[in-house]
Amino acid sequence: MKSSKLPVGAFVRIDKPQLQAIVDQLQQCGYRTVGPQLADAAVVYDDFSTLDQLPIGYLDEQDGGYYRVRPSPDAGYFDYVVGPH
Repeated sequence: MKSSKLPVGAFVRIDKPQLQAIVDQLQQCGYRTVGPQLADAAVVYDDFSTLDQLPIGYLDEQDGGYYRVRPSPDAGYFDYVVGPH
């Protein structure tokens, strides 16, 4: 993995396939990778090792005392709000 210095506040864009490579590299360096996952009908944060564990393609619906997660063909990688926890 090439290392370069970016100024604070810089934006970086990666292609979707590169995200797994970043997760793999972080784990190889001894870092814990934590991200959103579906559990008990909610989006929760937990350890993960592959992008397959992320709730890609899901949306959440929230209102006073109401929380639901549902699949959506229009949803992307991070199209939900933090879960009810």
